[in-house]
Amino acid sequence: ADDLCKVCHYGGDSNFGVVIYSTGEEFDSVKSDKKCIDCHMSGREKDVIAPFYEKEKGVEIRPYRDHLFVGGRDQSVLQSALDMKIVNDKKSVNVMIINTTPHKLPTGYGAREVEIDVKFLQGKRVIKEAVSKIGAVYVDDSGKITEPHLAFDLKSDNRLKPHEKRTYSLFIPNGADRIRVEAYYRLINKDVAKLIKLKDSYFLKKYLIKSKELAF
Repeated sequence: ADDLCKVCHYGGDSNFGVVIYSTGEEFDSVKSDKKCIDCHMSGREKDVIAPFYEKEKGVEIRPYRDHLFVGGRDQSVLQSALDMKIVNDKKSVNVMIINTTPHKLPTGYGAREVEIDVKFLQGKRVIKEAVSKIGAVYVDDSGKITEPHLAFDLKSDNRLKPHEKRTYSLFIPNGADRIRVEAYYRLINKDVAKLIKLKDSYFLKKYLIKSKELAF
């Protein structure tokens, strides 16, 4: 089943030979018990698959999966792809972001982006905010940010590796009584969206993956 998925999703290059997506290669780089269909199709169920009927046998009940092939645009897939842990270390707090998938996060199209938004609050008031963006940045031959398929070079790539656990340590500002961490997913990052003059709100909005709070 994985080999069939890799026909389209294994990897691809820009016009200049820059790797712009490599989901299949990422998957092959780790030994995972999961198959693509475990996350991107439904679980195994049993039902009548085809309306074939034999009087002596009756209808045939067979295992099946829903062929929806859900991905980053599906909320349940997003929520299962990332986990978060927050640990209070007295004067500072450690925020751990965990990629639970056997490929990079985000993966696929090179302009995908995960945004980690950390807020220190006192009541309803935001005392301090920090935003970290996770994704790849592609540039043209003059060093300007470009659409991945036109990329001359990969400027940076801080995407989470398969099953990576990444920790951010932040000092707790005076007066803060709790921290809120929110992880969002963008189908296309703001820079590329502006470059290609994208107007469709479906692609412009950021989708909440997960939110977690910890009181001090």
